[in-house]
Amino acid sequence: MAGWTEAVPWIVAALGWGATHLFSEARERRKEVRTQLDKVLERLAKLEEAARDFHTAESFDQKKSLSILSDIDRIQRTLMRLTAIQINNLVPVIILYRRAITLQNLDKSSFKKQDASSEMISEINSATQDFEDEIETQYRIAYPPKFPYFTLPWKR
Repeated sequence: MAGWTEAVPWIVAALGWGATHLFSEARERRKEVRTQLDKVLERLAKLEEAARDFHTAESFDQKKSLSILSDIDRIQRTLMRLTAIQINNLVPVIILYRRAITLQNLDKSSFKKQDASSEMISEINSATQDFEDEIETQYRIAYPPKFPYFTLPWKR
């Protein structure tokens, strides 16, 4: 019986170390994901501005058009690499976002200068906000603001 009572402190210490390690790792992953998502959100804001500038320009600019398409793809690929984000949940807002920016007016044959208050510019703004909101929702699902501050991947 004496051997068992001597082992209890070691067992408690090992369990405490394990819990500390688990929560430290989760905190580090959360910080890394937050940093990456903040960069994505910055890129979304810059892309919205670029799209607005493109669509309100006097004439079609092929270089800017290609840059916008490339930036949309880059954002999507970045999000696909983040394991904390369920990309399938983002697909509908990504589609709406891409359509708002590219469906009309991104081709030289159909380009027409838009007013800053046009419906197209409003749709781009709305789609960007929806995209940002869904990214934040996905982040809160993966890392809720209450104990234990993370969700196990198979429970998302």
